[in-house]
Amino acid sequence: MDQWPLALTIGEPAGVGPELVARIATDVWSRPLVAVGDGGSLRRAAAAQRLPLRLHAVPAGPLPALPAGEIYLHDVPAAVPATPGQLDVRNAPAVLAMIDAAADGARDGRYAGIVTAPVHKGIINDAGIAFTGHTEFLEAYTGAEKVVMMLATKG
Repeated sequence: MDQWPLALTIGEPAGVGPELVARIATDVWSRPLVAVGDGGSLRRAAAAQRLPLRLHAVPAGPLPALPAGEIYLHDVPAAVPATPGQLDVRNAPAVLAMIDAAADGARDGRYAGIVTAPVHKGIINDAGIAFTGHTEFLEAYTGAEKVVMMLATKG
């Protein structure tokens, strides 16, 4: 069944986010998922974990869910290739562009919602960009007066 997908930002390309999104893609989901971020970082994270990963371009309209090991990619290239564990201030604008792309998709009705992987606030600030977190960033983006962050787990 075709459904509107969830957007999963990959977070800091040198961080744990690409690894998490690659692992998430190994499961079967009832709703299609779209990884939003640097495709190269996602591919490297999957290869480092020896995970099969096939990336698909995002077509227009509702998307069918994909089999395990496959995920749609809304590519937001990093400025420079990321090395796991080595932050690079040059990639900070791409990290924010990834969140913008996911938020644009949700606002425009292409994505049913957004799931965000961790970003490194310090390296974004080191790039000269004032950033306190996803919640505040999305609050400013939407113009909402009051926002909350939701953390969820099984149990």
